[in-house]
Amino acid sequence: MKMLTGSMFVFTQSYKRQITIFWSILLCIIAISFMVAQLIKTDITIFISFSVPVYVFFVILGTKVLTKTFNYFLRFGMSRTHYLKMVGVIFIALSTVSALFLVGLHALYFQIVTLFNMKTMFILHPIYWFDETLPLHLIFIADVAALLFSLVIGLIANYIFYRFGTIGGYSAMGLLGLLIIVALPLEWYSKIYEHLTGVSFITIYGGVICMSILLYGLMTMAVQKLPAVSVTS
Repeated sequence: MKMLTGSMFVFTQSYKRQITIFWSILLCIIAISFMVAQLIKTDITIFISFSVPVYVFFVILGTKVLTKTFNYFLRFGMSRTHYLKMVGVIFIALSTVSALFLVGLHALYFQIVTLFNMKTMFILHPIYWFDETLPLHLIFIADVAALLFSLVIGLIANYIFYRFGTIGGYSAMGLLGLLIIVALPLEWYSKIYEHLTGVSFITIYGGVICMSILLYGLMTMAVQKLPAVSVTS
């Protein structure tokens, strides 16, 4: 237990600088956006999103987990099972804390917009596809689910590059890109959108959480046979 706790501390410290820089930049952009929205008295509309940039950042964080920490912790005697438990706990904790922070930003946004009567600034969030009046606690649930999924997706991408090297990694990305392009003429996106509009919020984000758990479980089995040294090393 002490090894797991100590390892979690070392793991989080290795990402502390990146996380601090990201949030500092995001908060500066948000502050500038508020000032611009207050100063501009024209018909120009400003759209801002707190959550989506964090989703992207978490995917990037996930793509560095194995590369930065896997070999390090194995050399210090940690088993693959304990390593994956540690990463899983950190993923859940990081998603939860970040979602709480995002909810705070959303609450602050609504207060400022109401106080200064800002009619030119609007917030974007995937949850508003369902209903623009959904309460903050549902935004929190949505962000936890999306952030956790983002980390797991990043981890899977990192596994592919770590296990199969640069050629294998970019080949997988190429196939994914090809699938995305092929989906356009087949109108898959419109069909998916039409299906999602008829599904409840809980069903979608519950499915996202279940998918994250399933994918992480598959990653847990895959990492058991992963070599300590990356193919690209």
